[in-house]
Formats: sequence, C-alpha cells, structure tokens
Amino acid sequence: MTLLKTLTLGLLLLISLQITLSAETTVKPIAPKDLNAQDIIEKLKEWDSKLTSLKTDFFQEVNFKDAGFKKTINGEMQYLKPNYLKIKHLTPEKQTIVTDKKILWIYKPSDQQVIKTYWDKWFKQNNQLSGILDFGNYAKLAKNNNVKVMKNKSLEVIVDFTPKKNPDLYNLTLKLSSTDYFPLAAILSMEQTIITTELRNTEKNIYISTDTFKFSPPKDAEVIEFGDFK
Repeated sequence: MTLLKTLTLGLLLLISLQITLSAETTVKPIAPKDLNAQDIIEKLKEWDSKLTSLKTDFFQEVNFKDAGFKKTINGEMQYLKPNYLKIKHLTPEKQTIVTDKKILWIYKPSDQQVIKTYWDKWFKQNNQLSGILDFGNYAKLAKNNNVKVMKNKSLEVIVDFTPKKNPDLYNLTLKLSSTDYFPLAAILSMEQTIITTELRNTEKNIYISTDTFKFSPPKDAEVIEFGDFK
C-alpha cells in the first residue's frame, strides 16, 4: 500500500466512522455492567439519525512500523449529510480531499498534481476493508466484525472491531466518551501500519454551504484521471 493511499484511506475511514457518532442531543449513557456490542451499535444508529453536518480539526499519527518512521498530520474536515466531504491537511504538507461520493478529488500543491477518480472505483479497490468503510450499514458491520466493548480507567468506552473471516486483516479500536458516545480517538492497525486519529474543536449540526465542497483543479496542476470521464 502506497503512502498516499494509506494516508487517504486512514482519513476517509475516520470520516466514515465519525459521521455516525455526532449530534447535539445527549444520548443516555449505558451502565458499565450493561455494556455490550449490540447496545453500542444501537447508540451509533441513534447518532447517525441526528447528524446533519460536522466541522472539526483533527490530529493524526501514521506509524509505518516496517519502515521505522512516523508521520503526523494536522488538518480540518467538513461534512454535510448525506455525501459531501472535504478534508484539508495543513501540516506537514498541504493536501485537499473533496468528494460527493461520486467523484473523489485529491490535490497536493507541492506535487502540482490532482488525482481524479470515481468514489465507487476507489471503494472497490479497498473492498477488503468494506466491513468498516461502510460504517453506516450497522447490520453489515456487526455481521462482518467481531465486536468487543469495555471501559478503560478513565471510564471511556472502548470498542474493538476485528473481521470475522480474517482477524489478521485489520484491528479497529474506537475510544468513545462515556457520557455522549462521541469519538475521542480511533486507532486502525493493518499490516505494519498504525493510524491514530483524534478529533478536536468539533462543531455539529451547523450550517455549511454546498459551495464549500466545489473543487476545480488549479490551472498549473497536472490532472491524473483514474476512470473514463469523457
């Protein structure tokens, strides 16, 4: 897996996770002794039905264990239900990712390159992770993954997902608030890569114009297309 695909996958995965976990109304907490996977899935459904938009900063660390180095990313992200998504890397290198779940754009100014591809094409290329990328399909999520729920010393809810058919393919751990189940962090381990992401300064159900998600390649950028766009 290339560095670009790993970073993009990690961020898009996080979005798929977090957009199901956000709302203004408080969700009734589950007593620790009653914690179970089905209850958590139901709480995720509850959040999903209430969310209309999301704006947040994020911090991400990508640990390439086999290469022996780490990469940290700071950025911001906006989401408008049902399909608009914009992600901006601010440091260490600027990068913009925009999609309407039809076309996916990835622009990296330092390379003066724009990647244009179909969302479905990108998704199918990563279909081995479909059990977590398609996070809105809760029945499929529970069907395809073993789910383990626990609490840590800080009383945060920890939810652990591993695929039933191939447990070594990936491991996803979500750290949720024990009061409203909003995600505090997500850790994805796959092969020799560990992607840790934290959300900060999150605003939910605010007005975001659809113009925010319009993208036109800069005139001096090379556009690389993966798909027939004629």
